[in-house]
Amino acid sequence: MQMETRGHITPTDAIRAHLEKRLTSALNRFTLHIRQVTVRLDDINGPSHGGTDKQCHVEVVMDTGRRAPIVSEAVHEDLYTAISQAAERIAEAVSRDVDRVHHRHDHRKS
Repeated sequence: MQMETRGHITPTDAIRAHLEKRLTSALNRFTLHIRQVTVRLDDINGPSHGGTDKQCHVEVVMDTGRRAPIVSEAVHEDLYTAISQAAERIAEAVSRDVDRVHHRHDHRKS
């Protein structure tokens, strides 16, 4: 599973480790179905403003025949929390896509 990180926030080693741990944990069982994972980390309001503005946007390109990538996003005042929430959401969405593909194949065999 290839993972690329982009965005206006340059991740520290600790953020990068958290990101890799959370996404690997969330998506590990689907690696055969995943072609590419792109993560975008942004501070929506800029570094000088406080508030709930740290965004983690995750995009997964699948090998299931799905044309559009699966997208998940979370915004929180804490970047670690935003990453964790986005990882949970993308795992649910990828699971639904993989289940849909397997369900479709099972019906064709009947």
